Amino acid sequence: MRVKLAILVLLVLVFGVIGFKYYSGKPTETFAIGQDQFVQAYVELATLAETMPIGTPEYDREKARVLAKIGLQPSQVEEALAMYNDRPDLWRPVWDRIQEELSKRGEGAVESQTDTTGSTQTP
Repeated sequence: MRVKLAILVLLVLVFGVIGFKYYSGKPTETFAIGQDQFVQAYVELATLAETMPIGTPEYDREKARVLAKIGLQPSQVEEALAMYNDRPDLWRPVWDRIQEELSKRGEGAVESQTDTTGSTQTP
């Protein structure tokens, strides 16, 4: 009886450890912002980039104002973009939504600024 109980406990522990290692080894992707907010922010910033040079103090002030209106911080948008860059399978549908929104606004499609690694940068 004690041997059977010991074997049962040992099996439960082994499978528990294996299960824990399996599930804890899977990266959990938590985006800083929702997809809708990200698309809205990207479209707003792409539109802004058409009206003034990126990197100027005026652009930075306006960018902060636009993002605050959406309820976001620049770091949240940058973090979400970095996560999308790491997951092209998730980025493609988001990029399609961005293009669709820009087309609706009549702004036309924004060419992505792609580096040699294939990552895309936000305006």
